Amino acid sequence: MSDKKLANRYFETDVWEPVPMISRELVEKGYEGGEGCQACLYIVCDPIDGTHWMMGTDVGGMYRSDDGGVHWTPSAIGFEGCGCTGFAYDPNNINKVIGIGVNSWGCPQNGIYMSNDKGLTWEAIMQTRICGFRDLRNQVAFDETSFDEKIGGSAVVYWAREGSRNNFDRDDTEKDPGIYKSTDGGYTWAKLKNTEMMGDACIYVHREKGWLFVICPTGLYRSKDKGETFEKLSDEMFTFGDCIRSYPDRIYATTQKGLLVSYDCGDSFTYIESSTFPDGWPSALRVSPVNPDLMVMQDDRLTACGSWSMPVYYTADGGKTWAQSERNAEASWVPANDDQTKFYWSPVEEKKVLITWCFICASTDGGKTFVWQNAGYNGLCPGGKICWNVNDPNYMEISSQDYNGGYTTDAGKTWNYVCWSGYRWGGWTYGGYTFNDDVTFCGLADRMFGETKIAVTYDGGKTIVKTDMDIHGSQISCGVPGNEKVAFIGDCVTRDMGKTFEYMDGCTGVHAYDYTGKTLFGTLWDSTIVMSDDEGVTWKTVFFSEGARIGDMAYNHKNGYLYFLNWGELCKIKLDGSGFTKLSYPSKHAWTLCVDPENPDIVYIGCYSHAEFGMPNVLRSLDGGETWTVLNRLPNDGRSGPDGGKQPVQIRINPLTRELFVLCGCRGVWKIKCCPPDAK
Repeated sequence: MSDKKLANRYFETDVWEPVPMISRELVEKGYEGGEGCQACLYIVCDPIDGTHWMMGTDVGGMYRSDDGGVHWTPSAIGFEGCGCTGFAYDPNNINKVIGIGVNSWGCPQNGIYMSNDKGLTWEAIMQTRICGFRDLRNQVAFDETSFDEKIGGSAVVYWAREGSRNNFDRDDTEKDPGIYKSTDGGYTWAKLKNTEMMGDACIYVHREKGWLFVICPTGLYRSKDKGETFEKLSDEMFTFGDCIRSYPDRIYATTQKGLLVSYDCGDSFTYIESSTFPDGWPSALRVSPVNPDLMVMQDDRLTACGSWSMPVYYTADGGKTWAQSERNAEASWVPANDDQTKFYWSPVEEKKVLITWCFICASTDGGKTFVWQNAGYNGLCPGGKICWNVNDPNYMEISSQDYNGGYTTDAGKTWNYVCWSGYRWGGWTYGGYTFNDDVTFCGLADRMFGETKIAVTYDGGKTIVKTDMDIHGSQISCGVPGNEKVAFIGDCVTRDMGKTFEYMDGCTGVHAYDYTGKTLFGTLWDSTIVMSDDEGVTWKTVFFSEGARIGDMAYNHKNGYLYFLNWGELCKIKLDGSGFTKLSYPSKHAWTLCVDPENPDIVYIGCYSHAEFGMPNVLRSLDGGETWTVLNRLPNDGRSGPDGGKQPVQIRINPLTRELFVLCGCRGVWKIKCCPPDAK
């Protein structure tokens, strides 16, 4: 796309705000919200004062905290990956952080990333097709003894590249397991000789001696010469390991037989006698750097036997006795599920440890109890597409691919969770529309992307009525201006506020409407744009192209053009079929669009890709699509606030609040104020 189309013109109101899923009851109790939802892979804090924290997810980006892990905000500027794991702060310069970009497949944007401002902005260093799916290892380590004044930090850094962890040996990955080393602070990397058997390792560096310790399924290794040679210290099959900066001679490692400890840098090991040590798959062991008698660990039964029951344990006597931890999830809007966890202890507060236990939790009693501490981390995965109630935009249903979803009655300030599936852990819903406080409906699937049928509640979610109406076409809902009883979902319509549904002829998804009248715009499968002036009773063709793939659309009532997307291209056309034009924009993969209801010459598009995560995602045009402003945060753009609106699957303006809401794939819901309607 032509750079001449890029005209970044910002307003003071161009600041992204998270829209957390939170109930009115939780707000009244003083909670701030942040539903989590995406699998957290790794959490770490700076090794000096414990103020700065980083957390990475599998496919939902990464987050940072500057207040000890109390509040979280996205860390995405300059980052092209989908998720991130394996963070490490440079002890000689805590401004520098290295993280490993990952995804659920071998994405070319994965690999090594570096930040020199504690995660505010990032730079891709070595991109490679690793996978990293559910990779919770300590895989990056700085050599604190290698301080270089010219570099302004540690010169030597190690990375333990993935091997073939369990079932994650994907065909689309570049397999080159081993230990990699950088001698220029992380900018260039080379694989160390004879380390192929060390894939999937946890690695640590002795803070005083610079010795490298490698703990992996094939054994435990030590290098005293910065990776030139290794000696094997143990043939045990290790499930995890930990070393602590404050007691650098100690090595802690777990096997299915128990906890091994070395107090002399690996020269000798001792099993800690314990009758309460978990006997499944002890994993994610972490030892407090302030008091090494305090430890936390998980029995990873998912790895051991495929069970989703994965209890967390703590000890206060160096591993002799273990007890099960408790979790207080009162502040969570979504169900508190079990998952593989990761821990990290504060380097200054003896009993403070954070855990990624479905969402982020914190303990201040040494791991005995963990309390929800997820403020700011929004990660709901939307299902299908949204539509504000066209007659009262206080209402909207938000469906979720994994967590059932819910609806708002106050324009997105608070949300009511609805257990559509009846499953405690969540469920798959798509599309959806809310009529009032009591009546809302959605598409309910029997599995992810599975057969979807209409489900309705008439009492605000207390009871669910599951119909036999299969939804075909687009998983999107819409209403009719001036008639509060009519609404659509896919190729289905209700004309009695959800009491009954029937199939339509001539339309398989209603995407937009005329803000000044009742005209509706939709699609008939992928190749045809249709319109209706009689509340969806009949439909006529506006545009047809064999082989087309029509996406979202929006109507400019000011100039009479209908904007639409076709295979990611932005087009416009008159309702009589004339004036067809293709418009260029400074990104690609346009997925969703809308216009400002008050000034439809202001056009917004959202661009989405399963692989190219670093591209501009949300763009605004003030002149009907001639020039564009990228609303995502860019490096050195002079703006404030987090980088929201990443990976948009649907964008819509609320006519009541004058806010652009952006539903992001696996990254929750975000909003940004619309610019002044008279902007030129």
